[in-house]
Amino acid sequence: MTNYENQIIEIIKTHFQFTSIIEIDRIFIAYNGVLTIAFKSYTKELLQLKSTLEQHVNVLSKENIGTKWLKITIACLNQNHSLTLEQFRLLHQLTIDFTLKFHHSSSKRNIRIDQLSVINFNNRALIPPFNYKIDIPTFNSDQLDNLIDHNNHNFVSNQILGELSNDLDIYWRDKVNYNPKNSNKSSHYIDQCEPESTLVHQLSSNSNNCTIINEMIDQFRQSLPVEISNLYHWFPKEYLHISIRSLIPTKDIK
Repeated sequence: MTNYENQIIEIIKTHFQFTSIIEIDRIFIAYNGVLTIAFKSYTKELLQLKSTLEQHVNVLSKENIGTKWLKITIACLNQNHSLTLEQFRLLHQLTIDFTLKFHHSSSKRNIRIDQLSVINFNNRALIPPFNYKIDIPTFNSDQLDNLIDHNNHNFVSNQILGELSNDLDIYWRDKVNYNPKNSNKSSHYIDQCEPESTLVHQLSSNSNNCTIINEMIDQFRQSLPVEISNLYHWFPKEYLHISIRSLIPTKDIK
């Protein structure tokens, strides 16, 4: 490991103080048809940790929009598959119906982030083996932060989730089907890539988290027509994670 990586790990150990409680919002169709479980907001604790990293690590690359909202990526379209407009409309309605049913019937909607992991990976699905993985438990696991950050909540509601609410046809044309041949299909996630480092919460680190998310995914898949479900590559549940931030440096470092 480099001095850069060691510096990041020490900052996280020092500033990851409390357990964050985040609330499930909905199943959401992200860009390229990727299926996600979206959360309402970051907690102030997690946002402060990211801000501290950016303040103290001057070669940390600019944050990608994909980690500015909390989500679990649960499936992507199989290679050489795409959603027609009709399939997209149907899938969108099914996600709405399922989300309403989930919030009505389930009292288990909160995920505990009491451990973070710095992982140097070889594929974007974070399927082992890793080059290294450092697990960092929160400094005080009994102290909870369940306060949403209102600025982040508004960003997620308006600029991420709200984008799909505006016009389904335009969203499908510009965000889901704009590059149907290869963007963020299965090979993007599961094929080997250049090693990179990332900060994540692995759901497997907390058995209650696993139970909540696994049951949710199983129920959602059961609600889908087979022809829709089979378009997708469903990621192994044991490797599901919540990405907090990429740790790629802006230049080669040692």
